[in-house]
Amino acid sequence: MILRLGNSLRYFGYLFTLRIMLRTCSFMGDNVSNCNPQRLWFSRVFRSRTRKVVIMIPVRLAFLNFATLLTAITFAQVQTSSRELGLEKAGAFAVSKIKGTTNSALATSPWPMFRNNVLGTGLSPWGGCNGNQLWDVSLGSETFFSSPAIGPDGTVYTGTESGELFAISPTGTIDWSFATKDSIWSSPTVGSNGTIYIGSDDFYVYAINPNGTKLWSFATGDQVVSSPCLGTDGTVYIGSWDGYFYAISGTGSLKWKYKVGSPVLSSPAIASDGTIYVGANDKNLYAFTATGTVKWKFLTKGPIQSSPSIGADGTVYIGSVASAGDFYAVTPTGTEAWVFNTGSSIISSPAIGADGTIYIPSGHGLFALSPTGKQKWAFGFTDYVRSSPAIGSDGVLYVGADDGSIDAITPQGGLQWGRYGGQFVMASPAIRQDGVIYFGGGSGYFIAMGTEVNTVPLSSLTFSPSSVPGGLQTTGTVNLTNNPPNGGDVVTLSSSSSLATLVSPVTVPTFGNSATFTLNTVPVVADTPVTITAASGGVTQTTVVTIKAPVPSTLAVNPTSVVGSSSTTVTGTVTLSGPAPAGGVTVALSSSNSAAATVPLTLTIPAGASSGTFTVGHAKVTTQAVVTLTATLNGVSATTTITVKVG
Repeated sequence: MILRLGNSLRYFGYLFTLRIMLRTCSFMGDNVSNCNPQRLWFSRVFRSRTRKVVIMIPVRLAFLNFATLLTAITFAQVQTSSRELGLEKAGAFAVSKIKGTTNSALATSPWPMFRNNVLGTGLSPWGGCNGNQLWDVSLGSETFFSSPAIGPDGTVYTGTESGELFAISPTGTIDWSFATKDSIWSSPTVGSNGTIYIGSDDFYVYAINPNGTKLWSFATGDQVVSSPCLGTDGTVYIGSWDGYFYAISGTGSLKWKYKVGSPVLSSPAIASDGTIYVGANDKNLYAFTATGTVKWKFLTKGPIQSSPSIGADGTVYIGSVASAGDFYAVTPTGTEAWVFNTGSSIISSPAIGADGTIYIPSGHGLFALSPTGKQKWAFGFTDYVRSSPAIGSDGVLYVGADDGSIDAITPQGGLQWGRYGGQFVMASPAIRQDGVIYFGGGSGYFIAMGTEVNTVPLSSLTFSPSSVPGGLQTTGTVNLTNNPPNGGDVVTLSSSSSLATLVSPVTVPTFGNSATFTLNTVPVVADTPVTITAASGGVTQTTVVTIKAPVPSTLAVNPTSVVGSSSTTVTGTVTLSGPAPAGGVTVALSSSNSAAATVPLTLTIPAGASSGTFTVGHAKVTTQAVVTLTATLNGVSATTTITVKVG
């Protein structure tokens, strides 16, 4: 058990009263008389013009008396020394091409909205960084609950607890600020014309021009914590604490609203078929058509403050504030695919990797789940995690925690690096196209972290194998002369040809002096040498990888023996060492005894295919014959035999 009195006492900066407990029970849909005294939630009080209401922050406490309460929150959960609770090997990562991640109404920018895209995946097509702080700027807010978005010109937008929307240049200067009348927990969304949409605790949804002036405002009946999501026609979908889910036109007029009857704190996501998903505090996940009709609703075991994420197959993932930490996978038709219990309430939103892995923070942990709901690994933090992960193109996850850290977690569940962001880091990071990450830290500072200039000299660059059939991958390894500094070091990579591509830079972790990366190749007509260059610490290394033209790797027949006079069909299959290049390839075929077994003169294998089939003819023989068949391409041959029997 680790004493964390300093961090724990920060929670007492928020009001803690019996009234909050009672309000929480009511908020969860419980009758006060049925409120379970063994399940108490520490709650933050919102400012409101008409009343005080609460949002649950899941610091789960076991006892009601103050002394036990203090004891409960001054001790952190026991973590493993490595901070890793489990491990499962993950596959290679690539940029996601999931249908529906783009939206013509959104800005063409690296991170235009909360969770980056309308599917709510939190996945970026850009790589990340090694955590070197580039700059910070004070915005005068104690804690950030609003997550940043990036405009088409690189301007970063974020809301603050003091109620202002800030526009910050890529170099860290404040361009302008727009003041609302209360705190901003909603995250901004940037439209294709540069308009910024955001909600405020002052009950309004705002549309702000790129120069910081108000375009329009729309009044709801209560605080707006939900973040806006744009339909393809520019419709703004957003929830409010007044119990309604709204569809607002691009000009600020009401298109429709649906009465859920309980606060809608969840931020919507939109599937490729146009279905809009959002959770609510009545414990339901809702599926809406674009015209406001409820297609279905799915009942969970607790209020939903998490926002949905949509997988490539349309599965909707969402967490609930149930005490067991229920995390659901719901089919596009509204039925439960599976549920996973994290053991602690979930208010963070999930992220989905390019390989379909689902990541969900809960309590002191970050869980990695397969698309079938099986735990791949869990990573332990020393404090609660309310930030939602952002995923770089290399699969590294960036997530904040209540202890003030911002951590980079590898796709295999290990710590790549960690940095202190100052007190609570509750907002989610955004990733810029050059790998810079933005996030709101504690003490009112907005922070940009990038990649430190490579400082440790490179000792070697190797590939295994050093020659590879076009269309396949090979693994490169960079070695440094010694271990890099805290946060790791980066090695820049380049290729002399578009026939071999890679993601640069590659990060060498702090506790090691080497790292591997993947070189992707394309099919070629002839063997082609490509020079790969790596550089770090003033040292440059080069090596040559040969991309090989396809050749026959195997030749097989089925069946391998046949009665010559029979009508049995014999199929020959040529398998290449790699896919055929553009235009396909022509394989020469021959038979050692054409009187017994015949083959076509050639076999054409189309572009992208790695094999082709042909028919082997056979004739009546008076003596059993063993015939050798040969397939030849690019000077390489593969052979097999077929036995032609008498009969």
